[in-house]
Amino acid sequence: MTWVSCAQAHTVPKMDRMGTDTADESQRTEVLDAETKRLRDEAAKAVDRALGRNLRTARIHEGYSQGELADLVGMNQKTIGRLERGERPMTMDQMYKLCLVLKIKPSTLMAEVGI
Repeated sequence: MTWVSCAQAHTVPKMDRMGTDTADESQRTEVLDAETKRLRDEAAKAVDRALGRNLRTARIHEGYSQGELADLVGMNQKTIGRLERGERPMTMDQMYKLCLVLKIKPSTLMAEVGI
């Protein structure tokens, strides 16, 4: 065991039980966490876009404009547009209301979404 003076202690890297530099391990964990978050965000955006495409298809099939559908479900027309473009995540409450008015099952909106 090597003894380190107090003056030298701040320059000695902290090691875990396996002798791994904990600063390096912490940085690797941060990079992995950031990459995981990025992938999760990309997947969520892809789901939002797919739900939006399916919503738009169902709305057009039923012959509603965005404004008409918005009035029927108690939403703003801009919200319907954002949902259709995948710019805004759809809540379960919104999905339920939209499916009732469009006479479709939630699984129809989720078709080809991958969930």
